Amino acid sequence: MFHASTCFGTCPEINLEINADEKIKIKSLFYKAELLKDDVRSGSFVGQLDNETFEELKKLIIQSRLTTHNINDKELCCDGAIKTIITYHNGKRNYVKTMFEPMILGKLIHFLYEIDTKVNLEKTNMKFKFEQ
Repeated sequence: MFHASTCFGTCPEINLEINADEKIKIKSLFYKAELLKDDVRSGSFVGQLDNETFEELKKLIIQSRLTTHNINDKELCCDGAIKTIITYHNGKRNYVKTMFEPMILGKLIHFLYEIDTKVNLEKTNMKFKFEQ
């Protein structure tokens, strides 16, 4: 699970879920420029990750040592996107919520911001409920 909030600029709003069966669902709001919505990347989408993309995601999760972090920043001030990552591994829930993520999470978060450009997604009218 990945969530990214908007900011006072063009930060996209993303709600994303990827399951172990490589299925993906995403609800997003992207901007081309300030206050100019990107209609191609915005909306609700479903799809299936290919093996290469899923393996890259797993590699980034391992490299980021995500399963060793449990961050829930209380100070979420200023003008920045709040990023939340929730994972389940070996029956354990890991939770990261931060505005200024540790550098070790940078590549993973960048990958998640761009994942809609790496897989074939189908626009849908389905309503999603994402874990927070």
